[in-house]
Amino acid sequence: MTKCGSIRPEAPSQDPRHSEIREIRLSRKAFDSVRVTSNNLFYRFLLSTCRLVFDSLLVDEATGKVRFRDFTRDEDKMAGLFQSFLFNFIARECAEWTVKSENIGWQAVSSTDPNLQLLPRMQTDISARRSGEYRIIDAKYYRRTLSSYFDIDKLHSGNLYQMGSYLMNAKTIGGIQADGMLIYPKVDRDLREKYEILGRNISVFTVDLNAPWQSIAQELRALMA
Repeated sequence: MTKCGSIRPEAPSQDPRHSEIREIRLSRKAFDSVRVTSNNLFYRFLLSTCRLVFDSLLVDEATGKVRFRDFTRDEDKMAGLFQSFLFNFIARECAEWTVKSENIGWQAVSSTDPNLQLLPRMQTDISARRSGEYRIIDAKYYRRTLSSYFDIDKLHSGNLYQMGSYLMNAKTIGGIQADGMLIYPKVDRDLREKYEILGRNISVFTVDLNAPWQSIAQELRALMA
């Protein structure tokens, strides 16, 4: 990187397939212009990582020097990165599953809002399907896995309400209804909790991201077994 926001190769490529590649000025608009489809899903995690680094770039206007802020303290950005990681891991390492992010339509009617335009959009982090099974997976990232209510640890209520809305509105496919799964990075305790709420199965798990990569991969494969 020779200057803030631009990328320049160390040497011109001799490969004719690269003849159309041009230097660009990085910006949020440039990232927003990239469309990830089912044909290039493997780029999603890489793009998310690059954008995380770009958004964390700080430039001293007086000196022009560049430094990076500690994005690990930004829960929103880390949540996006964690979501992309889980999506791509399942897509690449759990071959029996097909994954996508999907919009779930509200099972609702309204005389005042017939097109349901005022209802919030429900878009899953990960919708995973395999023979006989359909899971809606939400990746959540917090500095503390559990919330605290009068010094008593509880699951984040908003996460459960959101998952409940997904499951109650998701259409069955071939008679198969969706199960829900909330996955958090492990912070202070392991979670392997399973509930049945209004006839729908919801699991809450943690993953130890500080473990060696082989252990992380093994843990995630076990969750998707």
